[in-house]
Order: sequence, then C-alpha cells, then structure tokens
Amino acid sequence: AMSALIGRVPVDGTVNDPYPFKILIGPDNLTANGIELPDVAGAVASGTASGDWTLSCVRGQIRSLTFVFNDGTVRTFPAPTEEVNDNQSNNNQTASADQKTIQGGLGWISDPYGIPCIAGDRRSNAKEYLGNQSLLTAAGAGIAKL
Repeated sequence: AMSALIGRVPVDGTVNDPYPFKILIGPDNLTANGIELPDVAGAVASGTASGDWTLSCVRGQIRSLTFVFNDGTVRTFPAPTEEVNDNQSNNNQTASADQKTIQGGLGWISDPYGIPCIAGDRRSNAKEYLGNQSLLTAAGAGIAKL
C-alpha cells in the first residue's frame, strides 16, 4: 500500500514544499531472488515527490526506510540525526557526485517496467494563481494612483 503521489513541478530546478509519500512494504516484497529476511515483519519507505509537467508523471525520492521486526523492534535508516547531517553535507557536494543523482536520498520508486517516473494526471492551479496575481496588481496600481 502507498499514499498518493502528488508532485509539484520544479521551478528553476527547485521544488518548494514537496509533498511527502509513504510506501508500506510487506515481508514478501522486501527482497528479491529468493533471499529471505526471516526476522523482518515489514518496512515503511518515506520520501518526497516532484512532478514532470512534460512527461505527465511524478518522481519519488526515498529519504528513509523504517524496518519493523517480528519482536517489535523498529529501526529507521538513516537515523533522524544522520539524515539532517547528510542533507547539510550533500548541499556542499558537487553536482557530479553519484549521491547527487538521487538527490541525497536512498533511492527512487519506479513503475513495473523500471521507469523512475510514475505516469499520472496533470492538475494545475495556474488559472487561479494568475487571476489572483492580476487582481492584486490591478488593485495595487489603483491604490498607487490615489
């Protein structure tokens, strides 16, 4: 199970206030190729989403994984303090660093075909935003003439 993926489109390469998402992963889907993790009951992947207007899809960057063990133990990677320190150090790294390709995260989500951008429907608030901006500009110009 997972929450909805809502991706804001980057402006000048930056997504302001990205939407979070969570993915619940059962024990059968945690590993591949017949490898088993007998003590792990499941995991929760958390991250942020960004949109791609041209391709009409959403990319999801996984920022943390929380493992739940059969004995009730819960472990999050990276630990909250590590995540803060990593984000600060990643901001100082050059763009050519391998870690930068996943933007400081642990990985990304992909569709069943391995494409790292999940297709969806476009939604825009441009009409409302531009209408409000025009109204505010006109009101400001009117007040300035008084």
